[in-house]
Amino acid sequence: MGIPTLSPTRNWSSREIAWTIFREYGIIDVNHFGSYKVSYRDPKTNAAAQPSAPTTDSDDMMIVDDDESVAEVPQPSHALDLLHLQVIDHFTRLLIELVGRVGGPEIHNCKYGAAASQYAPQWQKSGRPYTGWTLQEIWEYLEEKRKTRTTSPRIDIFLSKPYSCRGARRGQDWSRRDWDVALMGLARFAEVWEEDSIGESLGVLEPHVEGIFAMRMRPTGTSTF
Repeated sequence: MGIPTLSPTRNWSSREIAWTIFREYGIIDVNHFGSYKVSYRDPKTNAAAQPSAPTTDSDDMMIVDDDESVAEVPQPSHALDLLHLQVIDHFTRLLIELVGRVGGPEIHNCKYGAAASQYAPQWQKSGRPYTGWTLQEIWEYLEEKRKTRTTSPRIDIFLSKPYSCRGARRGQDWSRRDWDVALMGLARFAEVWEEDSIGESLGVLEPHVEGIFAMRMRPTGTSTF
């Protein structure tokens, strides 16, 4: 099977992409996605331009998405890419909330960065509060508390933004089996931790994954960048 390819225009934002991909399901709330806005920054000098009478149709203007994370990862080229980014954002928030609940003073009052012991775990050496941890640091911390079965692909790698760490990739580059294994592993994790929010989210996610993989698509893994 293959994935329908999108051809966004220069004024598309994540809101237009989400609407185009998911409108047939009738349940997408585009208010959760950013709209576009105009930036008058000169791309050659990176300095703010000062137009005397700016208009929205000037060829010199750059359209910028409200979502700051867009600059950090490749723009999604089809449904699996976009769904994967949404999965990452959603479950990362839930996992961070879990760390905050189970960590308590251990993570709020501990020594970070250079003050940490050389034998300290990576999450402590990072020098960042837990709300800024990477998926690997979040997962390392939680696995120290309650060990769960390791999957292939690893859940923390699957939930990492594309190319942000070794093995992380776009949604279209993960096979259907990879998706199933990672999400089933996350379901087992939810059972171990008795985290209903994660289990319920997976239940909501399942028909979206099924629906996208049931669509007529071009083969995954084909780059359009």
